[in-house]
Amino acid sequence: MTPVINHDTQEHRAYNSAHVRTRVKIEMVNGQLKNKFQCLIGRGLNLIPSRACDVIVACCVLFNLHKLYNEPEDEDNAAQ
Repeated sequence: MTPVINHDTQEHRAYNSAHVRTRVKIEMVNGQLKNKFQCLIGRGLNLIPSRACDVIVACCVLFNLHKLYNEPEDEDNAAQ
């Protein structure tokens, strides 16, 4: 989905505003995910695409479980 270029109506402005808010949240979560799982940064996953997808999904599941159960930070990650 992309923002509306000619946002001349109230509906277009509302859509663009919601789009920006959603994108900011997604960017923040992606940053948190990459901070917790450093293998996701850059070219850290030197795997075939299907295996890389499995690793990314596993990282997302672990990230969500961590958030759900409010687990304390690892000592290694807390220092960063």
